[in-house]
Amino acid sequence: MRSEGSITQEARSRAEDKFTKAKKRDAEIMKSQQKAWDIEVEKTGRLRSLRLAKESADKEASDRIAAEKAEFAKQTKASKASKSSKRP
Repeated sequence: MRSEGSITQEARSRAEDKFTKAKKRDAEIMKSQQKAWDIEVEKTGRLRSLRLAKESADKEASDRIAAEKAEFAKQTKASKASKSSKRP
């Protein structure tokens, strides 16, 4: 018959093995989660830079169109003024 000490030692050994395996599994899960988080941060940064670039391009186009409209209005106003000053 086994002694009480050897049974306790076996139980302790099994418990330590389970704990070690659980700890290793948890570490692998954390590593996997960290990798997923890093990928998400990289993706978010890339999308943010693309959004900012698009907003900048849209603003430049809007400013250019506004300047062209202002120039056209100025030319039209000048043209009308010169036509009205030529009339007797």
